Amino acid sequence: MLTIVSNQDSSKIINALVYSENDFIGSTNDVGQIEINKNFKTLKIVKENYDDIELNLNELENMKWLIKLKPITYIILDDVIIKASRESVSSILNKIKSSRLKQNPKHLNYYQSNISFKFDSTTIFLFNNIIFLNEGLEINDENKVIYKGFIKTINDNFQEGFELKSNNFEIPIFAGVYCSLGSQEITPIFDIKLYNYELQESEDFFVLNFFPKKRNSKLLYNGYFIIDKNDFGIIELNMSLAKSQNNTWWTNSFDKKEKYEYKIKDDTFKFKFKKIDNSYFLESSSRVLNGIQTKGNHIGAKLECSLYNEQTINQNGLTFKKYDWINKKFK
Repeated sequence: MLTIVSNQDSSKIINALVYSENDFIGSTNDVGQIEINKNFKTLKIVKENYDDIELNLNELENMKWLIKLKPITYIILDDVIIKASRESVSSILNKIKSSRLKQNPKHLNYYQSNISFKFDSTTIFLFNNIIFLNEGLEINDENKVIYKGFIKTINDNFQEGFELKSNNFEIPIFAGVYCSLGSQEITPIFDIKLYNYELQESEDFFVLNFFPKKRNSKLLYNGYFIIDKNDFGIIELNMSLAKSQNNTWWTNSFDKKEKYEYKIKDDTFKFKFKKIDNSYFLESSSRVLNGIQTKGNHIGAKLECSLYNEQTINQNGLTFKKYDWINKKFK
């Protein structure tokens, strides 16, 4: 019996995905355990918010079949001594603006993702522990936990994406599994006409805080970047929608004849990057959005969106097929 716990507090980890090579074996139960046949070369353990791990049989036996996963950690600013910086805000801002376009996912990297959309508490779309690969629109039809979305390029940045449609609710939604800092919500942060900035620093990094210049601005955010002092690479980005009476978002109906409008209550992003050989690659990202439809076919209905994206271990060996989304079949 294999047991998987957190190395932080030894709590049992449920629904951790276990692979033998690239074959999905199953997931841990409500006490963090799963039966494993010893006829394997390596096991891969994948769980959101934790670093993934790959182990062989000898390593597992030495660990007495107890795996302790390491949580992905973020910098807690309250625990770091930071002070006002004498550096120029405009200079730092320009360097961040330039560096963000270089912080792409590695070619052929794999990203584990959890995606949930609810409309008036009814789940209309749910993917748990799926795997994205950052090129093409394909699906692995032999393993139902594997999915692959299409790529959208913004200034050489990668962004996975797919269209959602529910026949019951007719809610057109474009969902981005945010792999980069090139999205339409993030780009305006660098516009000095829209935002004010405050620069602080610690021994190792800069902290660039940003907030809207005007009250009741539409769909602008409060947040901060954590920046490496040596090369101005982005270590983390945290941002939350600023309060405003004008935070509305709309989308067209599928036939383009109607417009659906939503009042956005909350919208929060988190990005964490890892530095490897002087380059920065996405380690994890998330977005949580909540709103209410104000115009359209379900006025007053609540929309809840949750997206989580995390770089995972190599999934080479999977066989993908092209998928025809219009005719709902493999090519």
